[in-house]
Amino acid sequence: RVRTWREIEQLNDGSGGAVTTVFEVARPDRLRYRTASGSEAVIIGAVRFSRDPGGTWSRDQLPQPIALEGPYVSYLDGATGVRFGAQDRCAADSCRIVLWALPSGQAQFAAWVGRSGRIYQVAMAAPAHYMISRVDRLDAPLRITPP
Repeated sequence: RVRTWREIEQLNDGSGGAVTTVFEVARPDRLRYRTASGSEAVIIGAVRFSRDPGGTWSRDQLPQPIALEGPYVSYLDGATGVRFGAQDRCAADSCRIVLWALPSGQAQFAAWVGRSGRIYQVAMAAPAHYMISRVDRLDAPLRITPP
């Protein structure tokens, strides 16, 4: 049901390589992101505008329009081995940690889920790929337009 949100994702390869990306999302098909190094993109439907740090914007066509469902929905698709973990605090909420894996068994997930069902944070571990992601500004006013 969430229409807009901001997601802060931190990826690490386990060997010292890391990137932080801030995503802004307006469902059903608008996405803007910027990495800590300055790369950025705006995607509206099947049109992507992108640029490297300090560069000029380029435009290209994606094979199909993006379809954004909601925060973390894609990580839950096909979840296996779902189980409850410990309780924790999330902002002013009480959270339960929920654990699961992808059907391939290549990625393990943990989500901090509030009493309302809101997912505050997701952590993922996969071979040479680790992620922490936090979502905020749910349904805050957000306008994503071409650069």
